[in-house]
Amino acid sequence: KLRKALLKQNISKKFADDLFNYIQGYAHYGFPESHAASYASLAYKSAYLKCHHPAELLIGLINSQPMGFYPIDTLINEAKRNGVSVLPMHPFYSRWEAYLEAPKTVRMGLAQIRGLSQNSAEEMIQSRLEQPFSSFEDFVTRTSFHRDQLETLALAGFFEVFGLDRRHSFWRSLEFAKLIERKAPTLFEAQSQAGLFTLNSNKDRQQSSQIFTPLTLFESMSLDYKKTGYSLEGNLMKALRQDLPHLPPTTSDEVKLIGQGQTVRFAGILSVLQRPPPALGTAFI
Repeated sequence: KLRKALLKQNISKKFADDLFNYIQGYAHYGFPESHAASYASLAYKSAYLKCHHPAELLIGLINSQPMGFYPIDTLINEAKRNGVSVLPMHPFYSRWEAYLEAPKTVRMGLAQIRGLSQNSAEEMIQSRLEQPFSSFEDFVTRTSFHRDQLETLALAGFFEVFGLDRRHSFWRSLEFAKLIERKAPTLFEAQSQAGLFTLNSNKDRQQSSQIFTPLTLFESMSLDYKKTGYSLEGNLMKALRQDLPHLPPTTSDEVKLIGQGQTVRFAGILSVLQRPPPALGTAFI
């Protein structure tokens, strides 16, 4: 059937015979037909979705984790190259799973935050529906996240909407018991009374003075990877080069232009590494 179809498409008889013989030889030890057919079907459907519905495909893959060959960060960056906007987790909008917030726009969910329980997240969403959160303190008092979860949320940048960067919100999360019990003013309440915090009425956000040194881009992205397994702040290598300018400057695009057989020194982030036994020591990176 294959050979006849090739000849019908004006493929040369020699090419059709050679291709047929290659497949015939491989069939003695290769994939069973049903396996090959299912792979072909999945490949076609995935390619169609990636072309016509890249945001929906990304959502499906994210919400099906853990699965597959590629880490979630690779999936997100590939979708962004296909025109998909990926929005960060947000206390006002995020659900447990990622969802389509607008055409070709994905809002990340809370499921990727390591150590976070779904029950606590669902309770937060229900509390948010009853009344929007007005501040970090309001969020803490009206949710059931325990201390470790609040610290993780803070370091993942979840509270930046309240005008607090990661280090400031992390420090507040350490004092969340006092915020609830109201037994004594916290460090931040004392700083506020001293006039170090001002309210921007235009944005209705609380801005703090520089009590802590701002995180570098690499520090911020490193926290993202530790707490969620991905980062939406850009390319990790670009951030790393800012902190470590002595790294080899060769980029992946430049490597493609170097002749075969030459030795290359380069720096990169290892996202996938496989050493399958049938590959006889070859590693796929």
